[in-house]
Amino acid sequence: MSSCANCGASNTKQKLSIQCDACRRDLHLSCVGLSESEVKFTRAKSRSINVVCNSCNGNMEQFRDLHSLIASIRDEFTASITRLRDDFSTQLSALRNGHSLPSAPSLTDFEEVVHEVVERQNRKSNILIFGVPEQSSALSATQRSEKDRTAVNGVFWATGSGGQFRIVKLVRLGRFVQSSTRPRPIKATLGAESEVHDLIRHAKHLKSQADFASTSLRYDRTPRQQKLYEQLRAQLNERVANGEQNLKIRFLDGSPKITQAKNYLKSLKQKTRLYT
Repeated sequence: MSSCANCGASNTKQKLSIQCDACRRDLHLSCVGLSESEVKFTRAKSRSINVVCNSCNGNMEQFRDLHSLIASIRDEFTASITRLRDDFSTQLSALRNGHSLPSAPSLTDFEEVVHEVVERQNRKSNILIFGVPEQSSALSATQRSEKDRTAVNGVFWATGSGGQFRIVKLVRLGRFVQSSTRPRPIKATLGAESEVHDLIRHAKHLKSQADFASTSLRYDRTPRQQKLYEQLRAQLNERVANGEQNLKIRFLDGSPKITQAKNYLKSLKQKTRLYT
């Protein structure tokens, strides 16, 4: 018999087993926490209960994340899709009336949607760290990288979040200029998107510490996200100048929006996250 999909051990000592409903690999009952009677219950024809291994469950989580990401930017492209539909209606009407057709609509808008989805998916576990001093150019590239990693870990610890953060990849952005007094930002790829959100939420604590007063943390946003945020910031400033109070830019229902404090408190109960 093949090895268990979860623990990797063979099933020689455990005769009772169940198969993953996704990849069909064998699983120990103890690895999925089921008894023999519970297995029979899940396999009853009148039941629709699926059992999946850890690997397939992780893939499903990624798929759900991707689905949420697509849904989160759907509203941003509604205007583009509507315009394409209107262009098509115009062309069809012209064709029926024997008129010359206007220029054909481009597929660029749809390609931008796909590109934006992929970009946001790739960046969701990244965090940008600003204000970490450059390491000495006399050190080797490996030594500079190791010192940067140590420095970044120190920044994460200084946020006081108390979480455990796994740095998968770390790199300085931009070309090194010896004469520059401004350190290049660092992009760190963490083990999970939740770690990024946790650090961003606690980043305000850095300002109260002398050693990290000039250090800041930000999300790794796409150019489109940055442009959208700049537009919202301009709208926010205009509304504040007109006398509105307690306004913030928050990430609600998959999109950044300008909200009032009372609405934000309500959103916390709905488990939304801060968009900074």
